[in-house]
Amino acid sequence: MPEAVRADGSDDEKPADLQRAAFTGEMLRASLMSAYQAWQVTLLAGGLGVLFTGLGAALLSARGSAGPRR
Repeated sequence: MPEAVRADGSDDEKPADLQRAAFTGEMLRASLMSAYQAWQVTLLAGGLGVLFTGLGAALLSARGSAGPRR
């Protein structure tokens, strides 16, 4: 962007500052979204772990109360 704006020979630093601010903003947004996504995946994995542990305990309990084993 600054090269295109400076093609007319101006030495204005404002386009470079705008480009730097836009790049920094996009990188910050991407980093925050990645952290949020990792947090959500962690919650999903923990929830599924609890769910499957409970399901396994329920199945073992149901098997034990179903009657005598052979």
